[in-house]
Amino acid sequence: MSQPGGPAICLSRRRALGGAALAGVGVPLLAACGGDDDAPVEPGASAPPPGEPLVAVADVPVGGAYIDTEQRLVVTQPTAGEFKAFDGTCPHARCAVSQQAQRQVICTCHGSRFAIEDGAVLDGPAPEGLAEIAITVEGDQVVRA
Repeated sequence: MSQPGGPAICLSRRRALGGAALAGVGVPLLAACGGDDDAPVEPGASAPPPGEPLVAVADVPVGGAYIDTEQRLVVTQPTAGEFKAFDGTCPHARCAVSQQAQRQVICTCHGSRFAIEDGAVLDGPAPEGLAEIAITVEGDQVVRA
């Protein structure tokens, strides 16, 4: 929402609805500004198309993960030379997974943890694991199959 001649004002959905409830207004005030990595989206909505390079092999640590929150993409290397890719959208509340630690990918919205080997849930509240994305390695790039 913006005022004529003034700066844009971003309201979270929660704040807008809370303000509307306090004012006794039942009108949906759901105008929001983009750019929030924790904003819910549908799985795979930002994933690159088949044939598109995802990440350089050198950028994926052995025993860890490369995480792109903007594209909602996770590429892991459980063992040297073995690469896996997953949709980076947490199945619980559709937030972007955003951290890695101790062979796990973590959604910081509600604490779900996923295995780098297969995307399986290690700790909820996520009801299921991360969706796998088919990939190949071409030269020094991990590419979507």
